[in-house]
Amino acid sequence: MTDTLPVHVNRDGVNTLAPETDVFEATGSFAIQLQNHGAPTHVHLHIDDDLSAVAEVETPNRYVERESTAVVMVRVTGSRRPVRGRLEIVTGYGSETAYVTVSLTNPTEEKQPVDVDENLGHRQQEVAVEPDDGGGVPLPNLRNVPVLALGGLAILLAIVAATIVEGVMMLAAVLVVLVGLVAAGYFLVQP
Repeated sequence: MTDTLPVHVNRDGVNTLAPETDVFEATGSFAIQLQNHGAPTHVHLHIDDDLSAVAEVETPNRYVERESTAVVMVRVTGSRRPVRGRLEIVTGYGSETAYVTVSLTNPTEEKQPVDVDENLGHRQQEVAVEPDDGGGVPLPNLRNVPVLALGGLAILLAIVAATIVEGVMMLAAVLVVLVGLVAAGYFLVQP
């Protein structure tokens, strides 16, 4: 929440200024609320060197309409705290000046209450979990499935070739392919 400094303009006559306080404290950026009670006017806002080291007035020269309110933000950009300085408020082309001492302090951390569920204090029921004994058969790595499918296709083609073409050499070739596939399958399923 932004702190607000109310300042009454033209309340007690033309070009009069009446801040609601002479000392203002904020923990960060704050708003200056200019409440004009009379004719339209320009209000000039200036912060001294100490404050300008950590803050800046967004609109230092503000026109305030008749019977209206204007808000000017003072943005705190630095982290140095505490800082104390003066805000100068001027109207009527310098004919009326008011000063407010501004203190920027460290924000205090508010401790938020912790909501505790009523069930937290009750003993929870234990749920029995059966331990995994590791007795199952591990499945082979699924990325090897295409290799195994191609191996099965090679065996099928070797058997078809052996039945079509007769001879000892063809039988030897089929046996070599089968031994190679068995060896490859063995290495594929090893962890």
